[in-house]
Amino acid sequence: MKRLLYFLLALMGVSCGMGSDMYGTPYTIFELKASVVDEQGEPIPGIAVNLSTIDHDRPIYFNHDTSTSNNLGEIDASVSVGFIDPYRVHAEFVDTDGELNGGQYEAQCVEIKDVVEQVEEGKGFFSGRYRANVGQVVMHLSDTQSDDENGENSEGDNGDENKENKENKEQ
Repeated sequence: MKRLLYFLLALMGVSCGMGSDMYGTPYTIFELKASVVDEQGEPIPGIAVNLSTIDHDRPIYFNHDTSTSNNLGEIDASVSVGFIDPYRVHAEFVDTDGELNGGQYEAQCVEIKDVVEQVEEGKGFFSGRYRANVGQVVMHLSDTQSDDENGENSEGDNGDENKENKENKEQ
């Protein structure tokens, strides 16, 4: 009976004394820290970061829960991904909440290569843990947001006068 049990366990790939990652897939843990601010240096909450790497000139986005900046503008993202070159990671900072954080900000892309450090050696299929601190990421209001604040795109009183002048010219 024991022989049958051992035989079945061997067929299923279970073996005593082998590491848990023996039958796993290579993976890397990548951590990113950043502080998101506006042009005046004020923190911006609600900015999401999407991490990706480049493979054959195509971006490959990491499948992870999106990390967003807190009320202090801080982002602390950690993702476990298949083996990557941690020195070819890109971070895209995107305003996902629109006007709730004071305006609609343009997306900012940051290539992360000079600030990456390995903080844990890999073993087996674990390729290691890498950390990058990109410091401050300055977000800029989108062009339409800036124009609206300057009155260039708004349809306030000037917009109504322009409509009346246009109608008068047509008659």
